[in-house]
Amino acid sequence: SGELYSATLMGSQHSSIVDIAQDDAELIRMLCNTNANCTIGRECVFDPLLSKDPHWSKTCGSCMVCLHKGLLPFSEFDILGTIVLFLGGILAGASGIGGGGLNVPLLMLVQGFKIEEAIPISHIMCFGNSIAQNLVNLQRRHPHDRRRPMVDFDAPLLLLPMQLGGNALGVMLFPAFPSILLLLLACAVLVLAATKTLRRGVHDFKAECATQRENSTATLSIKLQSGTDSLLDSATLPDTFTQTAVVPRLLAAPPDSTQASADSPHTTTLQAKQPPQYILSKVIALVLFWGLFVSDYFGAKSTGGKKSCSLSYLAYQLALVVAVLAAASAGAALARRSSRSRQKLSGDVDWTQSCRLLTSVGLALFIGVIAGLLGLGGGELMAPLLLALGMLPQVSSATSAFMILFTTSSNLINYLSEGVLTPEPGYTIWAVCLGFCSALLGRFASIFCIQRLNHPSLIVLTLGVLLLISFGLLIARSVSGSLSWTFNPICKS
Repeated sequence: SGELYSATLMGSQHSSIVDIAQDDAELIRMLCNTNANCTIGRECVFDPLLSKDPHWSKTCGSCMVCLHKGLLPFSEFDILGTIVLFLGGILAGASGIGGGGLNVPLLMLVQGFKIEEAIPISHIMCFGNSIAQNLVNLQRRHPHDRRRPMVDFDAPLLLLPMQLGGNALGVMLFPAFPSILLLLLACAVLVLAATKTLRRGVHDFKAECATQRENSTATLSIKLQSGTDSLLDSATLPDTFTQTAVVPRLLAAPPDSTQASADSPHTTTLQAKQPPQYILSKVIALVLFWGLFVSDYFGAKSTGGKKSCSLSYLAYQLALVVAVLAAASAGAALARRSSRSRQKLSGDVDWTQSCRLLTSVGLALFIGVIAGLLGLGGGELMAPLLLALGMLPQVSSATSAFMILFTTSSNLINYLSEGVLTPEPGYTIWAVCLGFCSALLGRFASIFCIQRLNHPSLIVLTLGVLLLISFGLLIARSVSGSLSWTFNPICKS
């Protein structure tokens, strides 16, 4: 939680963020005499909370602490942060993720936020990002079948409950893990995800280039055959130019070819659409589970939270486990039924395969735990999982963005209830607008590029590059901070 303090210093008025979630020992390490003692973005101001503490007031008296400045007036670091975060948001919007892996280290490195301050601001930015992406994606249709929406609603039904449950577990375990172990875990996960994503992107890009060359050759063959039949004997042409060898392949290309795209002029358009009620029922089921998840959080919070580890708190956690398993089981049944009933297209995930279904559920739980431990939204890891399952790039990015909307909205409610966003409404509004505008531009830029170039693999390659950038920023952030191998108890008395 936090409070907004106005401190008069050197004849001017300063609005500074105080994160009360930080213990007093953390604030003592930020004691100062003048602004010269503070790092970028922070100002030396009077902290009434610490000064009223009888234990610490003996140490510092009228305690002056390096607290982060308010949004206004804009500093050169705020301008630089806005630029780099906007560019990162464009890339995140283009690839269908929230961008938390970029936002947190950039907020710390460029604007001087502590990690406790950067994570909430990043999640708010991701919330604006997810709204923009879904405003675009929910109006678009599937690349290979205009009757379907772009978002694959079966995947969230199955994976989102496990992801949210894993996230809650990761947040609960976070205090127990030493920082250096979290760093090593994050590096391993990001490198693995980036490697697999880039390999998929390169493979898809080569396949798209080969198909385009084949289509160009076939088109040339048609023109030659139709315009020069009286002048050329088709027997003199190479096999690759004969109508019998190439033209049937072109004309008989299935509507679910991997190169068809909702962003491509070659997409087959079908007039019939999925019944809105069918889609709406899936969305309602997800919203109901999300509401149950949030209710359980508030119930656990009312017991005193994990600090007490009371029986009532543990009961709420057990109830969440039961709800997650029940929701995942129902989602699995619906996903299986949907896979059996709908026409099979390239890029569809076959949920009737038990091994694939169970593996996906386990990985979704793992992604949720990792996201909770590292303070991520989960999109950086969920999008690679959807690609690994075989989804088309356009569908995986839209589906990932849809799932991010649920994870970021739950974070938003958490921060509102805890008062975390109270310290500086300026940065909150700035983060939402920045995330929304950058992601909206990124989504439209992605659609435009795919329409012009007919290369959906650009989404995959952009995602892989973003994961590598996140890895580099994570290393840079860790070098500038302190690392520890100390394990701590999950529950504090």
